[in-house]
Amino acid sequence: MAKTFVILITFLIFGGLFLVTTSPKAKGTTVEQTGYPNHTPTPTKQKNSPPNLVSVTLDKRVVDKWCPISKRPDAGCPFNGEMVRISVNANDPDGDAMTYSYKVTGGKIIGKGADVVWNLTSLVPGNYSVAVRASGRGGSQSRALTRSVKLQECPDCDLPCDCPTLSVTASDPSVKAGEVVIFSAIVSGWKGIKYEWTVENGTIVRGKSSKKVTVRSNNDTAGKNIVATVEISGTDPACNCSTMASGSVEIKP
Repeated sequence: MAKTFVILITFLIFGGLFLVTTSPKAKGTTVEQTGYPNHTPTPTKQKNSPPNLVSVTLDKRVVDKWCPISKRPDAGCPFNGEMVRISVNANDPDGDAMTYSYKVTGGKIIGKGADVVWNLTSLVPGNYSVAVRASGRGGSQSRALTRSVKLQECPDCDLPCDCPTLSVTASDPSVKAGEVVIFSAIVSGWKGIKYEWTVENGTIVRGKSSKKVTVRSNNDTAGKNIVATVEISGTDPACNCSTMASGSVEIKP
């Protein structure tokens, strides 16, 4: 009786199972593969990469703050000047959607995404910064990009309107024809004022461009009034202050 030897060998090559049979009558050895004939290894799944944060751009680095209540804005102080536009340029190697985070040392961010507005309205003058990150399915980049701005009071803020009070007094309530009278401009609240006088029914003797003017009544003006008018300059034209005042004296026969 022929003896047959069966040797069961498990090969851990490609996960296959082989059966080896030997027989005295047969020359050689028969190898049969009994499991996983065409096994292919499972590929390793690649890990997503974080986004690349390319640049962060601010539309201005020096910001003029709106004038305080105690001052008036000039044309050089734009309203809502404390708004800074931020634009972010980033890309994701895997094409994933990205989100953006903004961390500021003052103020607040208005909006979402790669283009937002940084509102600095409520802040006092000083230096402020914003740190920006971009994130995707692969997480966020290891470092943030930081940008800073200088918030300053608008240099074109003017003092509030403070118009002077203006009036004219006379040294005498009446004069005779040919006599002189002195008119005085009374101004309060301003310095550096300039004066210019004009007169009706009289002639300026001296002081045409001073605070006081001396006027002689004309000989043929009995029964009329000398009217002296002063116009001042040196106030702020934007305030529309009153710049003229008059005083009168009766001319007796």
